[in-house]
Amino acid sequence: MSGGLTDAASDPFGGGWQSAAGDEYSARDATWVIEYLNNERDPAAAKIACIKAKIKDLDCSLAVSAQRQLARPVIQAAIKAAQAVKAAQPEPEITLGTLTAHAEDIRERAMEDRQYPAALNAVKLTAEMHGFLDKTININHSMKVEEMDTAALMKIAAGAKPALEVPYTEVPVEDDA
Repeated sequence: MSGGLTDAASDPFGGGWQSAAGDEYSARDATWVIEYLNNERDPAAAKIACIKAKIKDLDCSLAVSAQRQLARPVIQAAIKAAQAVKAAQPEPEITLGTLTAHAEDIRERAMEDRQYPAALNAVKLTAEMHGFLDKTININHSMKVEEMDTAALMKIAAGAKPALEVPYTEVPVEDDA
């Protein structure tokens, strides 16, 4: 492993090992690296990592602390090692089968926990994914103020719903997929 680490077989997130320069790698450093990589697309990733890992030098600003942390060889080595591990892992495959399996797992756990509404939602999700259940939306806003009488307007102003029959239309929703 590059970066001057004395123990080449060590996991960079295991902590307790040193660089050749004697730079300790602590649990806070591991937290910093994880947070930095989770936010690496953000220009302030190093600052965010410092805040979440509770790392700040007393003699300088947060920005300087972040730059100091990023400049440490042991941190650079841990970042490279974590990026290599991440790059070696295959992307999870998302298919209708995997989504269905996850929904079934959720349904089973919900049934075991006697959370029947959650179990029913998992079944409905599976039915929607397989095309057995169509989504429809009711649009109920065809009231015109000009056609309402004063009493109905006063009820609306007071917070009550008017006692008018409102026609509605069912419109099927098309999935973006």
